[in-house]
Amino acid sequence: AGLRVTPLAIGMMLAAPVAGRLAAHIPPRMLSTSGIALVAAGLLLLALGLTPTSGDLLTGGALFAVGIGNGFFLPPNTSAIMTSVGPELRGVANGVRSMLQNTGGLVSTAMALAIVTSPLNPAEKRAAYAGTLSRLPNGDLTDLVRGYRVALLVLFGLCVIGALASVLRGDSRISENRRNRRG
Repeated sequence: AGLRVTPLAIGMMLAAPVAGRLAAHIPPRMLSTSGIALVAAGLLLLALGLTPTSGDLLTGGALFAVGIGNGFFLPPNTSAIMTSVGPELRGVANGVRSMLQNTGGLVSTAMALAIVTSPLNPAEKRAAYAGTLSRLPNGDLTDLVRGYRVALLVLFGLCVIGALASVLRGDSRISENRRNRRG
């Protein structure tokens, strides 16, 4: 299982430093919006292409896209957040940002697990939580895949909302200029 999600980590690892360098030349809003749009595209690809027999190419490619998207989203988004507050509040802002990011990860994982297992009967749910679903007598993973599709589509929808919020947010440099004039 760990090897199957490795493309996501590799995508983030490759994209984050590039995004950091591009942030000096491209507005953070554009970088982060394109990143979250790429995450949405990867999730949609997974949702539409996932089957009980999906190969590693589809899964790996989609997860790699999600990783690259995350790598392009997180650095400029964090930078935009940090530059939108004065230097005296950056520690607090970073603490709140980190807490919200971690909370979002936990809530989305719990939500996705609940959605993925919702079409399963009680015995299948227990087997899914134990990681032994493939050992059930009928071995049919259709309900599980249906649950995964729904969860991926929900996450896709949330990414679309996030992309809209990202593209519509204010420019942090404008906020800083306003603060400096008031200051």
